[in-house]
Parts: sequence; C-alpha cells; structure tokens
Amino acid sequence: MTPHSSNLEQFLAAFHDSNPGITARAFADLAVVKAGRRFASSYECLANEVPETEAPYTLLDLACGDGFLLSLFAARGQSNLSLIGIDLSQGELDAAHHRLGRAATLQQGRAHALPMATASLDHVVCHMALMLMEEIEVVLTEVHRILKKGAVFAAVVGTRPPPSPIFDSYIALLSQYPRKVEFNGIRFGDRRLQTRDGITKLFSNNFEVISVQELLIQRRSSPGELCAWFQDMYDFHMLGEVCQREFNAKFIAATEAQCDSDGKVEYSDLLYLITAAAA
Repeated sequence: MTPHSSNLEQFLAAFHDSNPGITARAFADLAVVKAGRRFASSYECLANEVPETEAPYTLLDLACGDGFLLSLFAARGQSNLSLIGIDLSQGELDAAHHRLGRAATLQQGRAHALPMATASLDHVVCHMALMLMEEIEVVLTEVHRILKKGAVFAAVVGTRPPPSPIFDSYIALLSQYPRKVEFNGIRFGDRRLQTRDGITKLFSNNFEVISVQELLIQRRSSPGELCAWFQDMYDFHMLGEVCQREFNAKFIAATEAQCDSDGKVEYSDLLYLITAAAA
C-alpha cells in the first residue's frame, strides 16, 4: 500500500488485490446508450472520447484496474501513443501487466499525489473510480496539474440508477444486515459526483467546457445473473458470509416474483460520462 493512504484506500486496495479484474467483469459486457448511440460498454464509450490522431500523445488511465480500458487504446496500434496506468492495488496492476505486457507503463500510486510532471499529459481517463475517492478537490487539482492546457479529462462515474423494484429490493435487503465491524467506518467518495450540478461545481475550479452525459444500461437478466452482478458490489463484500448467503436467497426470491414468463426481468442502471478541458 502507498504512503499516507486512508482507511478507504486501504480497503479498496485490499479488495482489489483479492478480486483483480472485478470492475471489468461487471461492466465490460454491459452495453450503454448515450444520446441514442449504442456502445458495447462504458469502457468503449469512454475510449471514444479520445480521438485517434497522428500526433504523438500521452494518456493516463487513473485507477486503471486490470488494464481493460488501456487495452482498448493499445488495440489502436498507434506507435505515437504512450499509455500509463496507475492504481492503488498491486493485484490489479499484476493483472494489467499480464493483459498489456509492454504496451503500457504501470505504476502503483494515489490519485492525490500523481507521479507525473506538471503539464505533461495529453489525456486522462478514469472508469468507475472517481466517485469513490475522498478529498475529490485534491484529486481534481492533481489531474489538472498534470494535464496540458486545454487537454481533456474524461471519466465515467456511477450514480443512483432509475427507480426500480429490483434496486429497491437490493437497498432494503442491505439495510437488514450489518457490515463486518472492521468496515463500519468506510464511506465511499463524495456525493456531489452523483448529480450534474454537483459535478459541474466540483470541476469548475480547474476545468472548463464541462459536459455531463447520461449512459443508460438496460438489460434482461435472470434472478441468478442479477444476484451475481450485485455480488461484485463493495457493500455486498462488507457483509459476513452468513449474511451474504441469506441476502442472496432473499434477493433471488424477491427478483423471481418480478420476472416475466421467460424467467427474466428488465433492469436499468445509470452512469455519467464527464468530460472537461483543463483551464
């Protein structure tokens, strides 16, 4: 673990050390729709914000995980593209190294103290991690510092999904079970990143031309498939084993009651795609 890490960062690092690739497993196969256009995944949509160009450029994936997003850029085959990945978890970085080989430079580190020179990067991207981070103003100031003037920071963040009986069941069941004692003090990120207005205000100190667009995920799943997807969430992993088994049984029962004749149910989720240019 890196110096000066918080309790939250220690939890995230340990979680991802034990579950490398878990974020890609949850989102890499989920198609998203942005303004009527369909993308194979939120990763593909985020990569689309970085145009291919013949000019040399350097890109950082902040909280790169197992390197899935970086692999999309590496697949472009651009000889003038320098890829960097940074993450808290050594387990994720090991998985990223296995995936990417020499296609990217990988480094363990914190978003609050990035090991890059001022105004040295052309792009920074971040998938499903920014909304987890504490002291978000410090993180955004660091990202602004390392970006060249006018360079773009693009991030996908999670937000509250559209109202649905499925999500209501999930939240209601979570409230019935206590976290393990060692996780009681863990709180994730900054709630301001869950609203358009909050995002705009946070970014306005260091960025301009700020855009916040909805990415809608819609899928038909069996109760077992949905249960397995929710098992990858941090809150679920904070429960004890007995609580997890009870949670699964109750969640599947609640979901089965909402299924159509094909044994599946519609479920929608919502993400935000943020793009902002360094002022």
